[in-house]
Amino acid sequence: MFVEISLFDQYEEYLDCLRVLFFNCSQVTSCAFSHRFVICFKVNVKFAGKMAATRRLQKEMMTIQQSTNKSYRFMETNSTNLLVWNMLIIPQVAPYNKGAFKIEITFPAEYPFKPPKITFKTKIYHPNIDEKGQMCLPIISPECWKPATKADQVLCDLVKMIHEPQPEHPLRADVAEEYSRDRNKFNKTAEEFTKKYSEKRPHESR
Repeated sequence: MFVEISLFDQYEEYLDCLRVLFFNCSQVTSCAFSHRFVICFKVNVKFAGKMAATRRLQKEMMTIQQSTNKSYRFMETNSTNLLVWNMLIIPQVAPYNKGAFKIEITFPAEYPFKPPKITFKTKIYHPNIDEKGQMCLPIISPECWKPATKADQVLCDLVKMIHEPQPEHPLRADVAEEYSRDRNKFNKTAEEFTKKYSEKRPHESR
């Protein structure tokens, strides 16, 4: 596949992708056309896109590892596949602050132009997270996603949603109704559920 890009039409958010494309091209030719310098090259676009995603994720992973935020951390890192992150969410607010929760973040090869997907691997009693660990987080919805959004911003929004459930947009209607009508009962059930199913909090014993 041939891709043609004018050097005068580059946008800053595409620079990393373009650099990867240039370094992975198999044919490079240049020509002057209508007073514009144009580079034409043949490249495996899918491979180059994945490489661009990986380069950005390396930077984002380093930012998170250096962060002082205590509400999330990496459980393990796989240097051979940065498109899948295994993380631990550590809520600081009751009724979830007695445990921690495993999540998996899957980034598409087209990242950051397409949003990541988050799945809870630990059971949690929450109106916005269903029994399969699927969740609805506005910041990573297709209609709201922006390529400039970083993974740490997504994690902060996720932690905020856990701390502050949104019963008006539930994935579990029964839990949302309980949260809205009887907060004390909800808190008690969620706390018991957390103690039973959650992961051990770092440097803490159950």
